[in-house]
Amino acid sequence: MPTKPKQHKHKFRFSGWSGTGAETLVRFRCCHGTSGLGWCSESVERLATPVEAAHLNQRFAKPPRDRDIHAVAREFDRKFRDYTGKIASTWKKTGYALMYAVERWAKKYPEDVRLVSCDDSYFTGSRLVLIEHRAKRSYMGTTLISIPQLSDNPCEMFLYPHSVEALGKAMRDIRRQATPLEKQEAEDVAEESRVTQSWRFSDDKKKAKK
Repeated sequence: MPTKPKQHKHKFRFSGWSGTGAETLVRFRCCHGTSGLGWCSESVERLATPVEAAHLNQRFAKPPRDRDIHAVAREFDRKFRDYTGKIASTWKKTGYALMYAVERWAKKYPEDVRLVSCDDSYFTGSRLVLIEHRAKRSYMGTTLISIPQLSDNPCEMFLYPHSVEALGKAMRDIRRQATPLEKQEAEDVAEESRVTQSWRFSDDKKKAKK
């Protein structure tokens, strides 16, 4: 359980703000102690000075595109999902039709949407769609959507930055381990080709036995 903080002199630090213009409020929290170990949760607020208000409103003012970090992902949902039914949502298209439509749409956002080729469970060409959730000065994560060409409906998941890093590391490790195997396989194929190139077909059974 949290312990009561010892008697101390408050050390207030900036913790947040609200409002705009002359009504901008700045909040401060005491930084004494740590959470659960005598942490002081005392907080105060006051009106921001003109200089502080100008800094905060300029720093966090964003153009319309940057105001919504999920803008591209929301457009994807509006374009390819149907929210009119009783369930949460359904896909307007699936399979090849969805793949083709998404490929055309993704050309609008070359820096926010990436497509990766793969195979579905029927070994037919499919796509992984990666949609960035980011603004000019912030990044929240990446939506990953698997669009199979012949099997089930698309599968969607969200990767936070630490998940993106973990997935990238796993794929780099796999690639590093696979590279020498691919090299060995290529050498085996070349050796097999070298051996079999000297083989000839003959109707003469005696010669064939040799």
